[in-house]
Amino acid sequence: MTDIVRGKRVYSGLYGGRYGTIYAVHGEPGAGRTTSLGGGVAVMVTGPSCHVDVVFDDGTVSRQIPEGIIRGVQWDFPDEPLQSDEQIEAALAYAEQVTREVEAKRKAKKEEYDRQVQAMKSAPEYEHLLKAEDEQCRSDKLAAKNIRRHLKLLRPGVKFSVRMNGYASIMVTWPAEQESDNLNQTAIRELLSIFITGRYDPHEDYHYSEDSPFNRVYGGVDYLSCQRQF
Repeated sequence: MTDIVRGKRVYSGLYGGRYGTIYAVHGEPGAGRTTSLGGGVAVMVTGPSCHVDVVFDDGTVSRQIPEGIIRGVQWDFPDEPLQSDEQIEAALAYAEQVTREVEAKRKAKKEEYDRQVQAMKSAPEYEHLLKAEDEQCRSDKLAAKNIRRHLKLLRPGVKFSVRMNGYASIMVTWPAEQESDNLNQTAIRELLSIFITGRYDPHEDYHYSEDSPFNRVYGGVDYLSCQRQF
């Protein structure tokens, strides 16, 4: 069994794969009884065990990793010399630098987002819409109110139906006899796309919700269906 000690190089296959170095060991490694789980994905350790802290070469840090995880098949111990104290301290210093840079970017992004939210509140093109700070209701309900107002302004004379269609979902319909080049499924969905908060990541194959500055002020909905009445 591989010794788990400070300075030991490791490789994690998670998140695309990355190399790192154990810089702290908490507890007594290798003292407990190990049992393979899930075909070796993880190892259950009963009795005395340990947790380790790892600093990765990309500047990220993982703390308190259970011994049973780091001995699983998603981890490996490369045949490399132990890292010296100086090398470990340099890796930790780099990790601190990366953390500061990430935090600075996060702060700058938030400040820019907040600036855009404030600017959106006074945008003349949306002066006909209700604002979240005045309407104390859920974001999707505010979106439904504002969709009605938006359609009334941009497509006057059309009798739209705007209704909640379950949680975070809105259905918009219009009379079939009024269907035209600027009143069809594609045109109306494009017109109302600013209210859609639902996003899809095809690479990770999952759906998530993300508010734009517009949605923060005027509401948003994950799912928006647009179709003529049948």
